[in-house]
Amino acid sequence: MIDKLTIRDISKFGMIILAIISFLIAVNSRYFLNNEDLHKENFVTLSMVKFITEICEEDTGDTGNNYLEHQCTDVRLPIYESTASGLILKKVSNEAYILSANHFCNSEEMNNSLIEIETENEIVISDFESKNYPSEVVYFDETYDLCLLRSHMDRQVDTIEFSDSPEIGDKIFTIASPLGISESGILLHFEGFFSGCERSGMCFYTIPATSGSSGSVVFDMRGRGIGIIQMTPIYFRSISLGVGSYEIIKFLENASKSLNINLI
Repeated sequence: MIDKLTIRDISKFGMIILAIISFLIAVNSRYFLNNEDLHKENFVTLSMVKFITEICEEDTGDTGNNYLEHQCTDVRLPIYESTASGLILKKVSNEAYILSANHFCNSEEMNNSLIEIETENEIVISDFESKNYPSEVVYFDETYDLCLLRSHMDRQVDTIEFSDSPEIGDKIFTIASPLGISESGILLHFEGFFSGCERSGMCFYTIPATSGSSGSVVFDMRGRGIGIIQMTPIYFRSISLGVGSYEIIKFLENASKSLNINLI
């Protein structure tokens, strides 16, 4: 009788433990699934405009209308526009440091047609409330295709943490502005699965992407950065590629030394 009661008690105790574990898993799963909203304050859309300045030359010819004063003004003409995604990694005082893709920050797409023409670049940052801020490129790395921008912003943001690559098949997500789609109160969330990294450090994500998605940081289910989107196959936009957290951390360490700040 005692043995039977003991087994029954053990069985009940085991069921209670199992119920508690199941509850904790359910709570944590819900927490992780809601993590996509944690970094909305950090997400930004980047817009670049390239300008050339058309120099106005004074007309010195005698037109017979000397009583009319001819006013001549130089004109800045936009010749190229592009967009990308980015993420505020950290704020130091009121300066926000934003990570994005270098092929956006230092675009060479127009160089073939502008070999002898000087251009000016302006990069404007737009947050999820469509507030615009001027920015400047302060550090970049062509090998890793990473770029760091700085902007004076008064908003509060999280400091982003980076983690090792997750297991192949683990769920991942990102926030991006493909095709420059960015409106106040709208954030485009994308999710997929981590698919591994090559020896070169290039990682694969089953997250759809296109022009404008470059620069969006990829997160694991705990909201930690594990990579960045930098490219996608032309004929299969359901896969995106980019360097992983190791390359990003190395880039930020080098930027920290160069700028004499702590970005890690």
